[in-house]
Amino acid sequence: LEFRRVLFRSESEERLAIATATHGVGVFEWDVASGEISWVSGAEERLGLIAGSITNFDSWREQVEPEDAEQVIQTIEQAVSDRAPRFSFRYRFRKPNGKVRAVEGSSRAFYDSQGNLVRTVGAMLDVTDRDEREAALRRREAQLRSIIETVPEAMLVVDEEGTIRVFSDAAEAMWGYRAHEVLGNHVSMLTPRHGDEETESRLSMFLRTGQPLARGETIAAAGVTRDGRRFPMEVRAGVADADGHLLFTLFARDLSEQFEVEERLSELNAEIAHVGRQSAMSELAADMAHELNQPLAATSNFLAASRMLIENGENLDRVAELLRMANEQTLRAGEIIRRLRSFTMRGDVDMRSTPLASTIRDAADLVLIGTSQFNIRLTYDLDPEIPCVFADRVQVQQVVVNLLRNSIDALRQKGGNDRRIVVSSRKFNEGLAAIEIADNGPGIPEPMLDQLFSRFTTTKHGSSGMGIGLSISKRIIEAHGGVLSAENRPEGGAVFRFTLPTTEQGA
Repeated sequence: LEFRRVLFRSESEERLAIATATHGVGVFEWDVASGEISWVSGAEERLGLIAGSITNFDSWREQVEPEDAEQVIQTIEQAVSDRAPRFSFRYRFRKPNGKVRAVEGSSRAFYDSQGNLVRTVGAMLDVTDRDEREAALRRREAQLRSIIETVPEAMLVVDEEGTIRVFSDAAEAMWGYRAHEVLGNHVSMLTPRHGDEETESRLSMFLRTGQPLARGETIAAAGVTRDGRRFPMEVRAGVADADGHLLFTLFARDLSEQFEVEERLSELNAEIAHVGRQSAMSELAADMAHELNQPLAATSNFLAASRMLIENGENLDRVAELLRMANEQTLRAGEIIRRLRSFTMRGDVDMRSTPLASTIRDAADLVLIGTSQFNIRLTYDLDPEIPCVFADRVQVQQVVVNLLRNSIDALRQKGGNDRRIVVSSRKFNEGLAAIEIADNGPGIPEPMLDQLFSRFTTTKHGSSGMGIGLSISKRIIEAHGGVLSAENRPEGGAVFRFTLPTTEQGA
């Protein structure tokens, strides 16, 4: 029987040794009276200690961080005071190489009849790696908090249920809520109530499906501040899978100021274009006055002749003919004034399906007023397969006027009578039409080609021209989604080319 007890004890100790080794547990016993500390075989090595380096309380205290040793002693004193059956501890060993090993564990306390602590039996684990991982995690969390607090864009983290989990300082500033007011609430509190709008439905669809966005892709959405103000925003988003649950990180940017700036720039560009048209007409003022003088003078003559015939009692049929001719001249003058007024009028940009041929011809008629003495022959080669473009009629006419005036000014300097301008249109590629204005003048000086469309660069001879016509034209065409370019022709002269989006039918 005794043999069996010894054998059982031996087997139990073996199983204990295997279990403690498997789990990295260091088992020890401390005899309080003698101060001796004994270890289960291999326990010291599992804790990163040198075997036999800690044999008593004093050697233990020498290898433990002083503040930790004091904390353990206080814990033991409190346990003795309370006659506690066990106590827990945590401290750090200082190794000779300067490294620190952290351990934690608990001990069973044994007391004598007078309540004095006589011995403890305990177990401890090396938690150095765990502490380092937790410290690294705390550092990452601190870094993340720093990023959240300093990132310029509003940032929020939303789970797959739509619940807000993180709300940055920038988000507080943008929406007007404090973080504690939104955390735990549904993200819908930050967006308009009407869920049938396309922008909101796209954001909702993203949160519902968790389909990642393409690189650089954004979601156009709308937000609502705490005081009910609605604002446009742009959202960039990422999706993370955390233990089978989706988390959405949203970066939102308020576009209100950007939209206001773009609106002001649009108004400014419209004003600049208006000034450009007025400048063009001011440069044509003399020719315009001459051209208007002809129908007005003719009208005056016809009316004077009619009055004489009436006073002399002449044939009324002849009077009627003179009145008809006077009416035609009046209409001619009125049409010139109508074109001028329509061209120089300050109005909002009106993008619509616009007949291309009539738009070009009306602009050309306006420019050709008073140029008959220069013997300039204008011909058209307009593709009938391109009936309409999607554009603002007046702005396109402004471009045509500017380009034709450049060609006419170049041709005025050319000797001889062969002065030609050809206005043509053709299909450029899918959805775009190319309009070309070519002349057989002297061409564009090579040094000027690279800066032709810069402001205050003029192709006109002498001091006439503000040098903003081509710059404005370039802005207009680019705003329409097209390109304006210029080059010299191999056979002589210059060609200006611009593209516009096409449509199927007119307005």
